[in-house]
Amino acid sequence: MTGVPVRLRFLTVLISLALPLVGAGPAWGQNVLAQYPFNEMNCDRVGPGYEATVVDPNALASDVTLSDSLPIVGCYIYQPACCNAYDTLVLRIEVGNTNSDPVFAVLLDKYFQFTVTANPGHVLNLSSLTFDCARGGTSGLPRGWVLMSDVAGFCADPASFIDTQEVTTTRNVMSSFSVDLSGAAYQNLTEITFRVYSYVTGEGRSLEYRNLTLNGTVQ
Repeated sequence: MTGVPVRLRFLTVLISLALPLVGAGPAWGQNVLAQYPFNEMNCDRVGPGYEATVVDPNALASDVTLSDSLPIVGCYIYQPACCNAYDTLVLRIEVGNTNSDPVFAVLLDKYFQFTVTANPGHVLNLSSLTFDCARGGTSGLPRGWVLMSDVAGFCADPASFIDTQEVTTTRNVMSSFSVDLSGAAYQNLTEITFRVYSYVTGEGRSLEYRNLTLNGTVQ
């Protein structure tokens, strides 16, 4: 006859432990909002490979689009045939000969971009943007990226940069980058567009990206 009270006390303890988690705010239910692995070969500038393969059910994610200022090259999503191939496809961004630093990359529109939109009645609460990136060759000249969004605008002023970093690893060793988006400017949004600008010194040189992932919650 004592089994029922014991079970009730056990359930009471479980409920008391769970209650602090309910309503814990944006951190509760943290997940991937949109992920772009660039895992389908494409020698065009649109179509398969540019889409998000994981999208939160309460959001929409556009395909990645390339700026018209990026040069016409053979392929953007593929496996580079020369020298230490990756184990996956990558988005290879070749920007031309006049983009030797972050400000020039922004001034000359050397970017790819994507947009994530919350479904009606919901908002986006962001936490981070992560991706892998490597240099396409062994030249010691600077190569790196700039992250910007339409929250602060796309002016070529470093004060508008969310982040910028130099890439030091070379194909096929990817560096993993994580940009903090937990600030107030990136909460309670109905839509956001990000641009990733690339700067590379010299014609035919590249940066290579994969696993572009926007993290956060939709509420």
